[in-house]
Amino acid sequence: MGFNRQDVTVDSNDKSTAIAMALRQVSRSIADIADLLDGNIPGDSDLVARQAATLYEFAVPPEQGLSRVQASAAFKKHGLNPRSFGSWVQGGYLARDEDRRWLTDTGRKWADSKTKGTAAA
Repeated sequence: MGFNRQDVTVDSNDKSTAIAMALRQVSRSIADIADLLDGNIPGDSDLVARQAATLYEFAVPPEQGLSRVQASAAFKKHGLNPRSFGSWVQGGYLARDEDRRWLTDTGRKWADSKTKGTAAA
């Protein structure tokens, strides 16, 4: 007894449904991988604490802001992807001018609210 392709019939609607389901699964998997690369580990209750700690790394006067290399190291130190820096600037948490990067008032308020002001700034 073997598998005979003629024994299985699938109409085109079932094929479309199966392909759509497979594509949704691939899409979810890619999103999960992107999350992991950004440091968003499922069940990671420390993510917010790591984000706040990362922000505090930038708590310097604008004229003494971190370089690109220092900023990248700060993100990596706390297990976050340095490539997410741009979204932090867009969100108003960090600022950048040429090769200087620093914590904004918005970023400090957010970090303070998550750490209840207990983190060293």
